[in-house]
Amino acid sequence: FIASIRELSSEKMTKRITEMIKALDFEKYYDTLIATLSHGNKQKTMLIAALMHAPKLLILDEPFSGLDVRSSKIMKDVIQIHAENGGAVLLSTHVMEVAEGLVNRVGIIDDGILVGIGTLAELRAQSQDEIETLENIFLRLTEDEQDVTDGVATLRRVLSE
Repeated sequence: FIASIRELSSEKMTKRITEMIKALDFEKYYDTLIATLSHGNKQKTMLIAALMHAPKLLILDEPFSGLDVRSSKIMKDVIQIHAENGGAVLLSTHVMEVAEGLVNRVGIIDDGILVGIGTLAELRAQSQDEIETLENIFLRLTEDEQDVTDGVATLRRVLSE
């Protein structure tokens, strides 16, 4: 359906889609209605649809949500391969460790406002801590650091009783 909307050659798309389906271990779900798929398999469908026309820009919103370990690894590799081939990826994620391991530049948004932008090194330099994690930088820039510290302290106390 997506290939037809984009007016892509049927022959080329069949080959490309078949290869992506095999790489994502999606063959057994190929003829299944999307509405009946698990969240992870819907994510795989999204990835196939997003990649089939070889876009220069991939916009991915929480692409790792619901994926198993194998599929997450493949998704990370796809993002890296796309960038290596000259493409750009706009990735939205709440998992800072994923972003930290994948991205060249970071934009931190808090309540719709861009509160930080740059490479990880630039953001670390702003916070004057060369080993600080992206998660800590995010919490500091969004002014949530103390709330998290207080919440963890409360949970520690409650769970220790």
